[in-house]
Amino acid sequence: MKRKFLTKNKRYQGFGYICLMKAIQAIFRFYLQSSIHVALAVISLIFVSGKFLNINPDFDFLIFVFCSTIVTYNFIKYGVEARKYLLVSNSYHRAIQLFSFVNLIIALFYIHQLHKLSWLVLIVTGLFIGVYAIPIYPQAKNLRNYGILKV
Repeated sequence: MKRKFLTKNKRYQGFGYICLMKAIQAIFRFYLQSSIHVALAVISLIFVSGKFLNINPDFDFLIFVFCSTIVTYNFIKYGVEARKYLLVSNSYHRAIQLFSFVNLIIALFYIHQLHKLSWLVLIVTGLFIGVYAIPIYPQAKNLRNYGILKV
């Protein structure tokens, strides 16, 4: 007896594979769009530098750098215009925004674990990031729009 392709008795077996691939694709897209790969690259650079200089990085420092890298990179990438970044209508970008805010809270928690001298470096870096992403004057370009300083 020949079976039909889709019947009530036997469902299509490949459907589970298609759903799994869609889920993997959505996870990978979120991984790329939320800049997790950038934060992992920065953590890898810290480990390689630490190995080269015989310095073991502190766990609190690594968590802070990972979370602050995600927040900073997403701010530069999506938050150039603050109105558009705060009032997001797209649910996909809202998920990235929520992910960034959660990482900001974690980074703010771990910033208290850092040495006070490193706060000075963070303030200078934060000012540079602000000038890089946000234009100083309303009609002027930000530093990101100049090709020579593109990050």
